[in-house]
This record gives sequence, structure tokens and C-alpha cells, in this order.
Amino acid sequence: MKPWITVGEAVSPDGTRLELVEHDGEYVIRADDLPLMSTRMHFSEVELARIACKKLKPGAKVMIGGLGLGYTLRSALDL
Repeated sequence: MKPWITVGEAVSPDGTRLELVEHDGEYVIRADDLPLMSTRMHFSEVELARIACKKLKPGAKVMIGGLGLGYTLRSALDL
């Protein structure tokens, strides 16, 4: 079995340990070992962009904060 490899890590101001780990091509962002986002499952991020942007007029400007793995941003740009 392949091990999880830590790509990067940091500690937030409140002491939460954040890490980006990789396993066999899948990337996961974890907070204190709890998975927050994954490259394997990102349906909710895609839907967030679709629902939030569906009533916008052409040329509207959108700000997306906390980019995470970038799926919401990519989905908004593709609309």
C-alpha cells in the first residue's frame, strides 16, 4: 500500500494543523487529520459555482475566496 505523502503543512492562528497530502495521485487538504477537500470528490464545489452564478448577467464580476483546490473557481470560469 502506498503511503500518504505530506506535500505541505502549516499551523493556523488558532492552532489547527493544516496539511496538503498526496496518495496515488489524489490530493487532500486536511485540518487536524480531518479531510476538508479532495481531488477525488468535488461535486459540492462545482455546484456552488453553478448555483451562485446561474442568474448573473453577462460580464458580471465574481469574487471567490479561499481557493482550496480551485474547483469552484474553475467551474465559475467555465460558465
